[in-house]
Amino acid sequence: QSNMWIDFTGIKTGDVNGSVELNNFDGSQTDQNQVNFNIVESYENGNYTYAIYGDSDIQGFQFTIDELSDAEVLSGHCTITANHFTVKNEKLRLSWSSTNGTSIRSNEEVLFYIKTSSKVTMEQFNSTDNNLRNELYSKDQKLVLRFKHMDQTEEQISFSTVSPNPWSEEALIKFALEQDGQVELLVFNSTGQRVLSKTTSLTKGNHDWRISAEELHGYGVYLYQLTINGRVYKDQFIHLK
Repeated sequence: QSNMWIDFTGIKTGDVNGSVELNNFDGSQTDQNQVNFNIVESYENGNYTYAIYGDSDIQGFQFTIDELSDAEVLSGHCTITANHFTVKNEKLRLSWSSTNGTSIRSNEEVLFYIKTSSKVTMEQFNSTDNNLRNELYSKDQKLVLRFKHMDQTEEQISFSTVSPNPWSEEALIKFALEQDGQVELLVFNSTGQRVLSKTTSLTKGNHDWRISAEELHGYGVYLYQLTINGRVYKDQFIHLK
């Protein structure tokens, strides 16, 4: 009998007779084994866009959103393709993983976007599906994944958010200053070229910085950099036709 060596990445099997308990998870995890994805909702031209933020070292995640007949998932920090999600039988199912993983801290970057014509409730985001449970994988941990609305007053995100996002005609970059100071805005396209630069002095408090389609001269994913009193913040937005 000869030995046989096979190089392989992994093996995926199907449940032939329906006897397998998927995910080997009984839903009994405590809050200690739970992680949150935070949601910022925007509405434009009859469509809702949900920007999903995270704060974790992520190897992969999966979730189901119930009662959703149409949806598109767009890349943010995580590259999302059509192979990562399906919309079938009024359910959006998404599964994403990365060999190298990705690290997100302090809700500073959008993981991905969900765009749909329907308003999605927290009950839908946190619905239960025995075929694809809401889970996040971080190194050797499997965590219960929960969605919640992001508190716009939280310190880590109050400095900057784009509304709406994605957008087509114009958008507002909203941020807060802890004290009077100088603010610089830089916007870069997907090739790294700087396409917009603004600088001004502002007083302490909340501010809106308006940007328009005419200022960008293009479409797609953009990175913006906001420097406030020497502190630099970076995030993304999507400009649609």
